[in-house]
Amino acid sequence: MSAGAPAARRRSLGEVGRVVGVAAAGGASAFLWVAVACQLLSITAYLLTGTRDLVTWVRVGLLASVLSLRSAVEMRLPGIPGFREPSSPIEVSLVFVPMLLTVAFVWLCARAGRRAADQRAGGSRLPTVALAGAGAAIAAALLAGLVAVPVRLSLPVFGARIDADPVNAAVWGFALAAIAAGLGAAIRLSGHAAAGRAIRGGFVAYGWALLLLAVGVVAIGAFEPAATRAYVRWLRDA
Repeated sequence: MSAGAPAARRRSLGEVGRVVGVAAAGGASAFLWVAVACQLLSITAYLLTGTRDLVTWVRVGLLASVLSLRSAVEMRLPGIPGFREPSSPIEVSLVFVPMLLTVAFVWLCARAGRRAADQRAGGSRLPTVALAGAGAAIAAALLAGLVAVPVRLSLPVFGARIDADPVNAAVWGFALAAIAAGLGAAIRLSGHAAAGRAIRGGFVAYGWALLLLAVGVVAIGAFEPAATRAYVRWLRDA
């Protein structure tokens, strides 16, 4: 009995390591896929518009990656003109609504949680769910915080500066990844296929809504080319 206890403990620790490792790899992969998609979109915008330089658009892609996690960004505006004494700069915190990339990140983290749950042969469900959520959350939080560090953008036409908060980005990355991966692991362990299909259906519906919104923006650009060209010229001169 005493000889079997260390072996059982080693097996249990091995399962814990596999659960955390698979979840962490999935959380990191989810954020990296979002970051790559944002960079491709920003580089495409740079090639199409020809505004600013490539480094600025790379930072825009990093900013979009952070915003995909619902992270807040700080916008610093100059003081209000017209007063006798110069007013102090105005700081505004902006939080954007979940985007299509947010849905993709949550979906990928949920898949990572399901894969992590498959690594546990037995035992209580709650520790497995917690381990899967923690593994994905830590990896996503570290990457989100690192990506937010170099995000420093300026808008000369407004005299504004946009900064990303690495701590806020890490917190939101941790929270989203933990909830998504934990939920994915819980659904896999509970065997409730109907609940999983219902949640997937909600994400798909929200994703289609955002996709149709993007199609609407493209359609406006196609049917109103003069206004679109004027907007692009405004960006180029900013």
